[in-house]
Amino acid sequence: MIRLPRSYDAARMQSELRLLEDLERVSAGYAGEGNRAWESISLIAPGGRTRTGDGHQRLSQQASEEYAPTDALRRAPYLAEILDGLACPKRLVRLLSLGPGGIIARHRDSFVSFEEGMLRLHVPVVTHPDVDFFIDEERCDWKEGELWYGDFSRFHRAHNRSPITRVHLVIDVLINDFVLGLFPPDLVEAQRARGIRVAGEARRDEAELQRFAFSFRLPAGFVPPGTSYDPLPAPVDGRVQVQDGTLIVMVNEQPLLRLVPSSGGTLAVHGLAPGTVMECDFDGGRVVGATLVSGVDGARFHLHVQAA
Repeated sequence: MIRLPRSYDAARMQSELRLLEDLERVSAGYAGEGNRAWESISLIAPGGRTRTGDGHQRLSQQASEEYAPTDALRRAPYLAEILDGLACPKRLVRLLSLGPGGIIARHRDSFVSFEEGMLRLHVPVVTHPDVDFFIDEERCDWKEGELWYGDFSRFHRAHNRSPITRVHLVIDVLINDFVLGLFPPDLVEAQRARGIRVAGEARRDEAELQRFAFSFRLPAGFVPPGTSYDPLPAPVDGRVQVQDGTLIVMVNEQPLLRLVPSSGGTLAVHGLAPGTVMECDFDGGRVVGATLVSGVDGARFHLHVQAA
């Protein structure tokens, strides 16, 4: 993790946060009692929708929509100023809140890395010393108003043991020269040797990936194969979409997993247990069935694929 050379006025951010208290929040996670205390307000989102989990929108429309400011961001000029000061393309930008006692289960976001071309930045807006936040078991003692980079493609988790609601401004950015300029030059050079995907570089053929795009519904009681998460308390809509040349699984409009074509209609699932795959069935060039197969015990879960 690296503290980046930007700082912001926490009091102003907190003041604007209070202006957004009337907005409806959506779940930022998909399983577990603790995760029901983990909620999101979108500031930049597909189509500029504050609550983006609209199951009535067609997948093709959602996937093609540009990321745009939401009504929430228009009510928060200082937060907009912060984002404008980051001169790079942005994808999902959210205020993520974790209530007292809330738990973010240990997981990885495999689609955010230098190699994938998108990084996740955090600015704590409201925090407390009794919030336990770890990346690869290294504690993150991040202070309000600081700009931080963490490698969220690694395992991370959080537990809010404090009496307050912890809120972070979470910014997904595409890598360009500005973003690289925030990091120490020696780190950038070392990372170049491992690979950096810069915004605008050629990606995998999106037409090839688009055939895997589909909508689905997770039923109440769902547990991701090979995990120890608590059952999903209520049904949730999701979809597989192409984003910046990468297949991403979205649940409640939150990006959760990365999918990589391996052979035929099989996709490697990055972000669950190693070896987990998704097997897709096609009819007329579109996905009509999908099955998650655990890399731990071979358990199979058939997704309910929704018609386009």
